[in-house]
Amino acid sequence: MTKTMAAELGPHGIRVNSICPNLMKTPLTKDYIAAFASRVIERQITKRLVTPEETADSVLFLCSSKSAMVQGGNISVDGGYLCN
Repeated sequence: MTKTMAAELGPHGIRVNSICPNLMKTPLTKDYIAAFASRVIERQITKRLVTPEETADSVLFLCSSKSAMVQGGNISVDGGYLCN
């Protein structure tokens, strides 16, 4: 969907990208993730959960002029989870 929207909206000057975060510990998820967080961490290269701030940094990058040529991208903020 991201790539299709990017192709359709790009000629109009609209950039479309997506952030794909992994499991992260927040006050709302702390009880939910306790049961399987260790299994997720085990698969991540960084061996820790992603923080909300790290996810926000990726969003800020996409909102900045530094990402002017990023179009149709899916940015995985997952600590390397998908590498395994």
